[in-house]
Amino acid sequence: MCAFANMYLHHVPAPGEAVKEMARTLRPGGRLVITDLDAHDFEFLREEHHDRWMGFERSDIERWFREAGLSGVSVEDVRESCCAESASGAESASVSIFVASGVK
Repeated sequence: MCAFANMYLHHVPAPGEAVKEMARTLRPGGRLVITDLDAHDFEFLREEHHDRWMGFERSDIERWFREAGLSGVSVEDVRESCCAESASGAESASVSIFVASGVK
């Protein structure tokens, strides 16, 4: 069994709690996989895209996975970026993406 969340954490009020809840739903041996944005400073994403978080430090993601009781935790670079332009076209963002995984 696997739980997967793509570009979800930066929209939730409490990302660490969301990780715990996703991990809770896994059976023993199940894997949690999350992709999301690395930390960035593109404020227009918060305003226009309603992002609650300006991405994440990978060390925080790893800590949340471990606190959720997951083992074999890895947080790696996807080698892709997420791109967006502001509504006015005056700003653009290119933010690197991570993939995190762990096993219950």
